[in-house]
Amino acid sequence: MRFPRQAKIIKGPLETAPIAAVLFLLVIFMFIGSSLVFIPGLEIELPKTGGRDLPGVRGPVEVVAMDRSGRVYFDNHMIQESNLVSRFSEVAERVPGLTLVIQADREAKYESVIRLQKAAYDAGMERVLLAIQSGDRD
Repeated sequence: MRFPRQAKIIKGPLETAPIAAVLFLLVIFMFIGSSLVFIPGLEIELPKTGGRDLPGVRGPVEVVAMDRSGRVYFDNHMIQESNLVSRFSEVAERVPGLTLVIQADREAKYESVIRLQKAAYDAGMERVLLAIQSGDRD
């Protein structure tokens, strides 16, 4: 016994409306998934060094930033200097072997950077490094 075929072979031109709709949806998903949104941040001009690049840091790292006017930013928020030791000690207890990297603007006062470094040592952090822009990059 033969069963009649339900499927028909397409003969003639393809419909362009469904293909265009699928392509339009793909373009929309690509725009939504891409990073076209401007992410605001802090503009810091690090001190520059000439010559060879220095080695990086291994292990867990936290970054604290200081702009040219001396404002301190930690964990994506501006923080007062009086709260630094308590925040640093919380992070140091939570993550053993943590390295704190200070990204201070090259126009920031030297004594402000030293106060920031001292606060990190007072909180129990063992490694505190200053970030620089190495090489001949502009």
